[in-house]
Amino acid sequence: MLATLDPTELEATLRRVFDHSLALAKSFGRHHGVVLEQPDLVSLLPALGLACGEREHRDGDASCWLERAPCSEASKALCAFYREAIDGLVLGLTDGEVFFRRHRSGGNGDARCLDVLFAAAAGAEQQKYGPIPEAMREGLLAAEQSLARLPGITVRFVGFSEGVLSYVVDTVSTDVAAGAAVDKAVKRRFAGLETRNLAPRSVLAAEP
Repeated sequence: MLATLDPTELEATLRRVFDHSLALAKSFGRHHGVVLEQPDLVSLLPALGLACGEREHRDGDASCWLERAPCSEASKALCAFYREAIDGLVLGLTDGEVFFRRHRSGGNGDARCLDVLFAAAAGAEQQKYGPIPEAMREGLLAAEQSLARLPGITVRFVGFSEGVLSYVVDTVSTDVAAGAAVDKAVKRRFAGLETRNLAPRSVLAAEP
């Protein structure tokens, strides 16, 4: 079913998956009077029977990294479906105190899947957006230096996850011009690489 959707329909479907999961989790928490914490989720997520529930975990600085082999059903759309479902669930059950991010997935062609849970107050860019591979750093530094010569544009590349490079435009004349310039500078060095201009996700704090 997911594989038959065009990109616009898939994006809308994933948005609804996140929203419904968030609403369900908030409703559960209010009904039972509970707010879960990060350690609770490490044991809860595998117990839900999700396709990506079984995982090894290691604790870091205010974070928990969850790693596993890809499941046999992995596809880009299915991995995105479960990512959005878990994202909403975690945010709702913890009352916005813990975030979930997926950095690698079998559906994206990665050899291992990697998720991270981290406290909202302590989240670093590497936890939120994924570590930038060492092999990409020199090329991205050259892209930043090239973009710095354009008036009104200051760009920071902040993370890489599921094949997508995330960046922030700190100062810019027009968003459209900045996005086109960044995309061109990146693709000149990494052909076909998808980029994402980060924007606040206001729905995270919204009541269902």
